[in-house]
Amino acid sequence: MSKRQSDIHANLIITGHTLETKIFRIKRKYIDNFGLYKKIAICVVGLICIAVSGLCYGLLQANSQKRALQANLVNLESQLHDKTKQKKMQAIMDNLNEAQTTLERIENYLNARSVETAQISEVPDSNGIGGGFFPETEETLNLTEDRLDKISDLLDKISRVPLGIPYNGRMTSTFGLRRNPMGGENNEFHTGVDWAGKVGSKIATTASGTIEYAGYRGDYGLCVIVKHDFGYETLYGHLSALKVREGQKVKTGDVIGLLGNTGRSTAPHVHYEVIHNGRKLNPARFIDMD
Repeated sequence: MSKRQSDIHANLIITGHTLETKIFRIKRKYIDNFGLYKKIAICVVGLICIAVSGLCYGLLQANSQKRALQANLVNLESQLHDKTKQKKMQAIMDNLNEAQTTLERIENYLNARSVETAQISEVPDSNGIGGGFFPETEETLNLTEDRLDKISDLLDKISRVPLGIPYNGRMTSTFGLRRNPMGGENNEFHTGVDWAGKVGSKIATTASGTIEYAGYRGDYGLCVIVKHDFGYETLYGHLSALKVREGQKVKTGDVIGLLGNTGRSTAPHVHYEVIHNGRKLNPARFIDMD
């Protein structure tokens, strides 16, 4: 069956340089509905544009939120780092302050015993003064180095000053007036401290120094005298045996003899004296730093 002429619409189109004629046949109903198709196409394109715009907007929003989250994360990490740093610096400053208090106690102890100690250098003043945050500055590092130098100096001084006890025994006699242990009504002045113990127990020097005397010395029996720095000497009497010789160098805690009962003694013990520039001092002042 042939198509009706009214259903066909022909267009004459000339293309190219050959002036060739081509005939396109299109149903009239399509031409009549072209406006509708155009509207539909416009709507579709519009919807696609809206969808694409929405997608782009969503991506932009997501990217913006991502950047904001990253910025917040960096800020939080920075705050955490600052707080951690502040805590560390605060701990350092607290330790330095505690060390300073201890240093002052040790220094006062030594100064009271005629030991001259090194002075700590002053930290230069700073225009920025405040609290809460303690930046790691050159002044802080210098402060730490000064404290370390001070500690080293004081430890060296302490090792050369009589401190502590030569033997951990039972104290039987203190420094000062006492009744004559050999009998009689008269009193006598005891120039040291006595610790009772077992014969043969080790007796240690209370500071570094040089053996000035090692031998028998009258009422002291077998006796050792150690010469220390700063004008100090220590004496250990009534020993049963000597473990050092005159002129020998000794360090704090070295064994210089064994506990005994020689000389003017009523029972096994060690007699201990602290002497400063020829003057006999109360050893109790050197037993406890407090």
